[in-house]
Amino acid sequence: MNKILLKSCFLLFIVIIILTFFDSSFKRPTKSSYAKEEYNKLKGQVDVAFFGSSHVQSTLNPIIIDSITGLNSFNFGTPAQRFTATIPMVDMVLKKEKLKLAVVDIFEMSLGTNLNKHSKNLQYEALDNVEMSWAKFKAFGDIYGFENILNLSTIIRNHNLLVQSSYYKKADLKELFYSKGFYTSTTTFSNEVWNKFQNKQNKLNSKHKKLSKKNLTDVEKDLINQVIKQFRKAGVPFIFCSAPSYSEQYNIKYREYQNAIAEYLNKLKVPFLDYNNYWKELSLTKLDFNDPNHLNYRGSSKVSIHLSNVIKDELIPDFNTKKLKFKMKNLNDKKNLRIETEQKQLNEEIILDNIEITQNKLGYELKLFFDAASTSHNNLEKYRLGIHIYPKESSKDLVSERSKVDRISYDRFNVLLNKVKENELTIQLNTLIKDYKKTKLFLYDKDKYRGIIGNPIWITEEKQIK
Repeated sequence: MNKILLKSCFLLFIVIIILTFFDSSFKRPTKSSYAKEEYNKLKGQVDVAFFGSSHVQSTLNPIIIDSITGLNSFNFGTPAQRFTATIPMVDMVLKKEKLKLAVVDIFEMSLGTNLNKHSKNLQYEALDNVEMSWAKFKAFGDIYGFENILNLSTIIRNHNLLVQSSYYKKADLKELFYSKGFYTSTTTFSNEVWNKFQNKQNKLNSKHKKLSKKNLTDVEKDLINQVIKQFRKAGVPFIFCSAPSYSEQYNIKYREYQNAIAEYLNKLKVPFLDYNNYWKELSLTKLDFNDPNHLNYRGSSKVSIHLSNVIKDELIPDFNTKKLKFKMKNLNDKKNLRIETEQKQLNEEIILDNIEITQNKLGYELKLFFDAASTSHNNLEKYRLGIHIYPKESSKDLVSERSKVDRISYDRFNVLLNKVKENELTIQLNTLIKDYKKTKLFLYDKDKYRGIIGNPIWITEEKQIK
């Protein structure tokens, strides 16, 4: 019995060795397999690594980043890469490199675990280019089920496909630009693509009309925690990053996920650089995108230059030690605005001393400071406060679905004034509008709208609080 067991184990060992040796001959030729070949030439020389989906793959350009920072970077992004596949990719790189910084792509899709057939197939692009390890074995089982573990071998999975692995040469890339794992297009998308995208977002928003607070699931939190643990165990500084996407601007559910991710990472005191907050600063337009969710060469250059300066200026290196240690500044400061208006009297009874607006993940936080006399004698209990936010041209398509149904060009809110405490009232305005042209504040009867009572206050000038 023991002899049979030993012979079986020996045979299994020989089979594994043979499968491992010949596996590369049966890999499907992809952009990722070509990038892996390029990485093999640089092993042991990488300072900065980028991990994640096609969002990071088409956003962070090592040529630009290396030229500005003086570091040596590589992009390990693959199409639709989920965190489950990112974990073994990180594991492989940490074993081979003494990284000075890691950047991890994160957004709604990257945390997904309930994958359809197409999404599962795309995970092969990551896993097939990760060397065998326990982390890879576990990830394969989590994605495809341990009953399919033999498919971990490309010989078994692709036995009818004997190919040359160096298929994607630069001459074959046509409209793609390649640089150390980074791929993007030099073209932009058509009006037809844009119209299809908008129609799709409108359908999604019709089922999910209101922007609300979302919490990550325990599974999503665990995936994030596993990645954090990998870098902390290796002593490697890291940041999470989201590439700019039109979905974040037009899809309510996508925005909720970004807010939930930011909130959780902030709770963990982990740096998060969400480039969806940098559209204005980077002057991003449709011309910067290959499709509504992926940057082209022009757009990726803008983000790559910005990240390079973050690495240089905000991730401060300590040159007194052999390893670079980065001190992270706050990358997610809220934008505080103090509003100055000539008219602060809503009617004869209600006067405002000051108005403040804080731009946050859900839209804007409006804080009103009432004159002491306004809050006496139960003056406030008779009224509701109406609020209309009028967008600038750049945000006119971001009004709520309710506003579109009502055929109005602004988002509107109302609140009872009996909630004022100690002469202050704080109101959260959940809106997708990022840049507003003007905001209207006015009083009306608390029971029913019978017209404006008194004079509206128009907020048209902004001053940033120092």
